[in-house]
Amino acid sequence: MPDQPQDEQAYRSLCEVLASATPSDRARLVLGQIEEHADGRLVLPARAGIIPTLDGIDLSREAIEPRSSPIEAPWWDAELARASLRTAELRGTSLRGADLRGVDLEGADLQDADLEGADLRGASLRKVDLRRCRLARADLRGADLRGVVLREAHLEHADLSGTDLAGVDLQGALLGEADLRGAMLEEADLQDGSLRFAKLRGTVLEKADLRRTDLWGADLQEADLRGADLREARLEEVLLGGAILRGADLQSAVIRQATARDADLRGADLRGTILAGTDLRGAVLREARLQEVALSSCDITHVHLGGAKLDDTQLQVRQLGGAIGEEVAGEFEAAAEGYLALERNFLGLGDPDAATWAYRRRRRMQKRDALARAHAALEGRRGRVALAHYSKYAADQLAEWVCDYGESVPRVLGSLLVVYVAFTLLYGVTGSVVREVPTPDGVVLTPTRDPVDVAIFGLVAMATGSPELGLLPRDRFALLLTGLHVFLGIALTGLLGFVLGNRIRR
Repeated sequence: MPDQPQDEQAYRSLCEVLASATPSDRARLVLGQIEEHADGRLVLPARAGIIPTLDGIDLSREAIEPRSSPIEAPWWDAELARASLRTAELRGTSLRGADLRGVDLEGADLQDADLEGADLRGASLRKVDLRRCRLARADLRGADLRGVVLREAHLEHADLSGTDLAGVDLQGALLGEADLRGAMLEEADLQDGSLRFAKLRGTVLEKADLRRTDLWGADLQEADLRGADLREARLEEVLLGGAILRGADLQSAVIRQATARDADLRGADLRGTILAGTDLRGAVLREARLQEVALSSCDITHVHLGGAKLDDTQLQVRQLGGAIGEEVAGEFEAAAEGYLALERNFLGLGDPDAATWAYRRRRRMQKRDALARAHAALEGRRGRVALAHYSKYAADQLAEWVCDYGESVPRVLGSLLVVYVAFTLLYGVTGSVVREVPTPDGVVLTPTRDPVDVAIFGLVAMATGSPELGLLPRDRFALLLTGLHVFLGIALTGLLGFVLGNRIRR
């Protein structure tokens, strides 16, 4: 059959025969057309309002191979044992429910064709033009789709699980509720498409173009979206649990009521992203850009924030569940970085209490990191390094106990009380206080263990730096003890002034 039918009436008659024929007769007629064509091609495009009907046609190996053996025909690939429809012209043709398993359609023109419900498992569709083609409910598992064009194609409910679609042009394609589990879509172009409620669990979408794509309700759990472009994408009610979104661009995307527990968003760009009611528990947001993002309605319990860029990021301390993810995981150095980012962000938001909380957590992480490093150095028999880290840990622990790193007035007051009580008891036990008792023969120094005398001596010494008139240190040891008491009192009083000023300033 020539590329353009010489007789319009003959073409119309052929289409009428195809429309009324059984699927097996249609297959016979199609193969006959290929044999009659000078170049061994199938040319049955829709034209002049006439749509060739090839519904239910069965060109699978199982249907054709039993006819004769061996098969010697231009439409049979003996090496691969499958029918060949290479470079076929089937634009606009109806192939609904056709069995095309294993068929070679490389280079065919199937624009606007209707392949709804067709079985294309294992078929070769390399470089096939399927623009605007209807493939709803089609089975494309194992099909070779390299270089295929599926722009604006209808693939609703299609089965593409495990299929290699790397680099495929799917711009504007409709993939609602399609099964793409485990499919390979690296660098695929899906911009402006629809993937509503699509099954994408474990799908590889590395560096895929998903700009303005509608992913409402899609299942992207454990999917690989590293470096994907999701700008202005719609991700409402999407499932992203365990998904990898490292370096993904999510600027101006809409993420509402989504689930992204334990998702890896390291280095992701979320500037301008709408995040509302999203579950981000345990998500990794290290090095992520979150400037001016509102997280106040999200669940961010134990999120990882080491090195995150926070600037006017809206969140509250209570949302973090008491600690960020790095602290929970025992990664204290990274945790300190995360708390530093939070501290600066809270200060920028004008929330001093939250900034104080973040500062305290950061200092605790530095303390615990010093202890971990000290243990590691000791195990490695690096004594000097271990000693340096142990010294830092001890100093930080003392600062925490005494004043909570300069932030707690009650702790300083408590430290003053502890010092006072401890020295007062020490004075009483050691008999370090003597009383001046006037006698006719002069003043006599008499040791006293009277609790009131000892308490007065300790209080006056601590407050003024000099003992109460009439109460003196007993000997040089008592004098040394009193001097130490006075020194600690002056130091803690000065610290109290510093902490008070710090709190008032904040």
